[in-house]
Amino acid sequence: MLAAATSLLCVLAAAGGFGWTASAGSRARGRTEPVGDARASLGEEELSGALGASLQAPDLTASINYASDLLLRKVFSGPSAEAGDALRQTGRFELGTRLAPATRLISLTGLDWGLTDFSPLSAPGPALLLPGALGNVLLPSQRFVRTLLIRTSLGLTQDISPRLQLAASAGFQRSGGEGHDAVLVIPFQRGPEAVASLRFFVDRFTTMSLLADASYSHFGFGRDSLLSNLAAAWTLRATREVLFNATAGAALVRSQGPDLARAIYASGALGAAWNRQLSAQSVLRTSVQGRLLPGVDRLTALGSQALRGDAGLDLSLGKTRASLSGSAGRTVKGAQVGARTLRLELRIGRAVFREWDLEGGIAAAASNQAPFAGWQSQAFLGLRWSDGGPL
Repeated sequence: MLAAATSLLCVLAAAGGFGWTASAGSRARGRTEPVGDARASLGEEELSGALGASLQAPDLTASINYASDLLLRKVFSGPSAEAGDALRQTGRFELGTRLAPATRLISLTGLDWGLTDFSPLSAPGPALLLPGALGNVLLPSQRFVRTLLIRTSLGLTQDISPRLQLAASAGFQRSGGEGHDAVLVIPFQRGPEAVASLRFFVDRFTTMSLLADASYSHFGFGRDSLLSNLAAAWTLRATREVLFNATAGAALVRSQGPDLARAIYASGALGAAWNRQLSAQSVLRTSVQGRLLPGVDRLTALGSQALRGDAGLDLSLGKTRASLSGSAGRTVKGAQVGARTLRLELRIGRAVFREWDLEGGIAAAASNQAPFAGWQSQAFLGLRWSDGGPL
């Protein structure tokens, strides 16, 4: 897929508007984590790199991106159930074309393969972001699992009028463990998915939307699940600095195997964001979001409902920036009621040269699920280079 996409971009580059992006980084961190009834202290070195190319033409857009992350690990003290290194790679290809002045067709294909880090102390990656995945609070029985995600979709955007827009897409995904040992920890799942939205721009400040999505998954251990959701959304820009959003709806989860399980769950969200320009080079951004999320548990294929909260604060002072973020989730209905996670992080970064950034911070997480039960923490320091431009 990546080779074919690269060849296509090279052929189309003659049309003009060809650009590129590249980045590389290194991050060292010290970490403590629970291992059964004991605790382990680890040192980790994360090496990452990414390369992307894009084409912008009047009626055609194309982009290809590849990223790789290598995690080197060493145990300094205490037991460690999972020693060794971890490699993960991702690829994404997007192709869009304008069929008519108000009609646009978009094709997306993505791959994510390698060892995925499921620790609550680690940020979620693409392998976790599947339909209903935000409602998954239950963690697997080990930190690293070899996963494979293949996802492809074809979407259409139609401007019905200056104020009314219709968007729809359909595709197929395969996710979960890859290999005999991995599927025993996280079963693989595959199936079609579809998303549709009807958006009405009431005025410059208010948008109302009707959202619908459905996904069907066949799990490797023989169970099938259907998740369908219908919701209404509202967005209001009260001022240039303040944005509110709200969503309300319901979801049907149907799971079939040796027995049949069916449930209807409420869904919703309420959030606000505030951006303030403090000076010519200083910006303060804050946000808070609460969500009630139905989903299909990736380990049992049964329906569940989770309550999640996220909050963040970002401050930019010229070349220096600082951010404080927190997130929490708890399963309130369905499979694995009571499972919960919590994560807090503080980051401080500074642009040392035009393409170089230095960043450091601390993070802590807690869970009531084995093998992550209890608190774990880390401190990190990293250096990142990034550049890009037209060709």
